[in-house]
Formats: sequence, structure tokens, C-alpha cells
Amino acid sequence: MFEAKTNPGFANSLMHHMYNSMKQQQHADVIFAVRNRSIFAHMVVLSASSDFFKDNQYLLSDIFSGFDDEVIDAVLKYLYTGEITIDDGRLDKFKNLANLLKIKNVNSVPVPRRVPEFHTIDLSNCLQVLRSSPIDATSKKSAMNLAAENFGILHRTPDFLLLPASVLAELLKLDELNVPLEEDVFKAVKLWINHDFEGRKTHLSQLLGCVRLTLLPMQFLTTEVLPFCTLCPECIVMVSQAMQVLMTPNSDKKDKPRVHLNLNASKLLIVGCWDDVSRNFIEIYNPENNVWTKSRDYGFNRRNFCAAKVDDRIMVIGGFANGKGSNNVDCVNLKNGQKSAMTPLNQGRFNAACATITNGSSTDVYIIGGANPALVASVEKWNSNTQTWSTNIANMPLAVHAHSAAVVNNKIYVTGGSTKGSSVTNVQMYTPESNSWAYCAAMTRKRFCHLSAGINGKVFVVGGCEKYFIPHTVTASVESYDPNSNLWTPFCNLPSPRTGSNMCLYRNKFIFVGGKSPGGLLNQMLEYDDEKQTWTHLKGSNISREGIYPFVVSADAVI
Repeated sequence: MFEAKTNPGFANSLMHHMYNSMKQQQHADVIFAVRNRSIFAHMVVLSASSDFFKDNQYLLSDIFSGFDDEVIDAVLKYLYTGEITIDDGRLDKFKNLANLLKIKNVNSVPVPRRVPEFHTIDLSNCLQVLRSSPIDATSKKSAMNLAAENFGILHRTPDFLLLPASVLAELLKLDELNVPLEEDVFKAVKLWINHDFEGRKTHLSQLLGCVRLTLLPMQFLTTEVLPFCTLCPECIVMVSQAMQVLMTPNSDKKDKPRVHLNLNASKLLIVGCWDDVSRNFIEIYNPENNVWTKSRDYGFNRRNFCAAKVDDRIMVIGGFANGKGSNNVDCVNLKNGQKSAMTPLNQGRFNAACATITNGSSTDVYIIGGANPALVASVEKWNSNTQTWSTNIANMPLAVHAHSAAVVNNKIYVTGGSTKGSSVTNVQMYTPESNSWAYCAAMTRKRFCHLSAGINGKVFVVGGCEKYFIPHTVTASVESYDPNSNLWTPFCNLPSPRTGSNMCLYRNKFIFVGGKSPGGLLNQMLEYDDEKQTWTHLKGSNISREGIYPFVVSADAVI
């Protein structure tokens, strides 16, 4: 008899595959109805790990009642993978549900209480920082400022729903909480409470006290706030007192208005590189006068380059010129609009991907893969302190070109691209701390000549095509990747198929710019309202082009 274990990790990989199938609602044979959601699962997995499911396969109603979604999801993940991911504050509830389900060995599994390290604090992780404990005062202040400035979009993200009540109250009290109307603050409170109503209703009076009730319209108080507070006598008193103030002419008891930040005190800058006519020009959008301004001809004299923003500089890196990949690097100073040459790349390349990571006072710019004209697997890193390019970065596992890169939580996610004439669905993740690569869950479709962005802790990929110059392979789809679940989900569809379009977060809205449709180059700027799931066409740029790199810059930026 021949026996061999050719892959010791096979069983673990299989269970993770089953777990992903559950998350994607595939091949399920049991469905649990929990409040307003349906949970799909596989009875063979549940009964293998839980004596309750083994003995009660037909008596499953209300088993999850009384437990919030985070606890339920954590228990299901443990049933499939043996991994526990749960906030410390919910650990006891996790164990209660696990014991109720008679899950094997759960009490013997150590649950680490490791506080994550955040080398940088940005829009993608500021809420995660606020959820961490303990947290130093400087990091907390930076995270609070970012969360307050971008409250309009962050309060609709999953991380917002997981904030501790004390941290949320501190955030809502800020004068600088950036909301157009005080009604938005109450709606955020309602959203947070309803996420786990039974477990959180005791916090309602604390959080309602952070809402500036006398800034709300009387009708909103009577039709929205008061009905929500019927189970909280203390809240009813607060609402009644606010109504009394509003009914008193010239009352001096009204709450102080929020200090609304002027989000328009910034501009949107775009660099486009895949058109021979427009490649030498930068454009900048000023929302105050709704005007696009085109720069002078900067003479980059190449196309298919990468672009990065470092402090007050725009870097234009590599590209295609004279039949080969260029190693030139140019810099445009946004304070005076002047162009200068920088240290060139060690390896000329075009159709590469670019990613920027800031750590404290230092910024690293990564140029990844590409072609010259053969595929290039190498990666180079430029450091803002040394002003040089280093080549001691691990090569990509799969060499591609016309791919894209996005940064989430200090990791670089390289999506798609073309290799040996075929586009791919692969996602390659680079971790700078270990200088190593790993594969993540693949995209749902093949893409190259697409672009990506890291926003709110997720990777978004926009448009692209499967085969170049084949119109029917160009896609309008946008999908997002969540590193926590290792899953891709549809985000929205663009109004029309396109390649080379990109997105960014600007003025608390998702902005899509440029691209190329089967009918030609586009100058469109589109605004997507995630709450209403609607598109708005904003004023288009002067130049139609694809291969767009959008950057938010200060109001005094010059080109």
C-alpha cells in the first residue's frame, strides 16, 4: 500500500474554500432567517463541528435569536475554518453561542488579544484605529480628525458599525464633525443602534445626547426622532426639551452649530497617459468655479507611464518612448508648476503599476512589473528621504503588464494584467514588512487596461477588458475586494463599458474620471452616491483620455 501526504495544507485550503462558498451563498443546503438577513450554510460542515446541529437538523428555528450579526458570523467562521475573529467586548457572547451550539473544542482554543499595529493612519483604516485598544493619544487624535472630516461617507461603512459606544460618542460630540445637516448625525446613531438593537438600546440616551437636537427641524423631531425613542424615557425627555426650545422665540438655548469643513478647499488633479495628444498635459478641477484648467505642455514625450503624488509633487515615472520602455522620472512641483528631472529607474518599463505608501515622514513609491518589451517581473522602490531607487524588492510571482495596484493597510494589491497574450484574474499581494508576495482571491473576471484604488479598507477595480481592441470584451463592471473576508463583490456598474478609467474619494463622494469606451476616448467625470446608488455627470475635463491617475491636492496647487 502506498501512502503519501503531498499537500499537508490541503484540508485547511478545502475548508476555507467551503467557507468562501458559504459567504457567496453557493451550494448551500440550509438557510437561517435572522432578522432581516438570510444565512446560507452547509449542514455537513455544521454537523461535523457542532453536536447541536448533528442532533437537531430539523429543529433550527430561532437558534440565533438574541445574538448580533458579528457574533453569529464569528461562530460560523469558526465552524468552517477553526479561526476566531471577534472583538474583545463580544468574546463572552461568542462563547455563549458556541456553548449553546455544543461546538467542539472551542473553550480550549486560545483567543489572542493582539492590538494591531498601524504604521500609518489614513482614510482606509482610521475607524479600525479607533476600534483598537489601547491607542496612543497622537494616533487617536489623527484618526478622530480623519473620521470627523470624512464622516459623511465613513458612517455607512462596516467599520463604523463596530465602533465602541464610548468612541462613537466622543466622535459625535466634535464641533468639527463634517455633516451637511444635523439630521445626518441622528441617522448615523440610528444606523449604529439598529445594527444590534437588543444589545445597544441601552446606549441610545448617551448617543442621542451627542446629537444637537435643537438644530433639527421640528417636523424631523416629531416624525423621525421621537418615534425611535419610545422605549427610552430619558430620550423622550431630551426630545421634549428640544421641542420646547424650538417653540420659544429667540431662545438662547439652541445648540452651537457644527464647524462645517470646507471640502471645496481642495482641487482634483488628473494625469492621463494613454493618448499621444494629451500625455504631456495635466488638468486640475476647481469646484469653486466648476472649471477645468489645462497645464502647459510639460513635454513628458512618452505614454503608458505611471504617476504618483508625494507631498507637493507629481511624479511621472517610466513609460513607452522610441520603441522601448523609458526609465525617465519627471517631477512637477505643485507650488510653482515647474518640471524637473529626478533619479531615473534602474529598469526602463511601460504599462507598469504604481503604489505609494507613507510611513511617518518617509514615503515609498513602488513601480511594479510592466514590459520592456518583454514582461518585467522586477519591482523598484523610490524613497523620499534617500531620493533613490532600490531594487532589493522581491519579484512578482506572475509577471504581467497593463495591470494595476492599490494600497490598503500598508499592503499592495496587484490586480489582473496581461501575460503571454492573455489577461488574468489573479490578485497578487505584496507585504513590505516581510518583502514577500502571496496570492489572494481572484477577481470575478479577467481584466487588463483597468485601474484600481484603495478606499475605506477595500480595493476597487474599475472597468478594463479581457482582450485589447475587441469591443465586446470591454466591461462596465466595478468590483471591490475586502481583505478581511478575502472576497470580491460587485460594487456598481459604470454607465458604459470602458478601459483606463479610475476612481478616487473626493468631497465624500466616489468620483470616476476619464477612460476609453468602444466608441472612443472619454472626458467624463462621474459622481456616484453610494447611499442613493445613483450617478451624476459632473463637468467633464478639457481632454478626453484614458490611463487616468486622479489626486486630491490643496486649493493653492499650481500647474
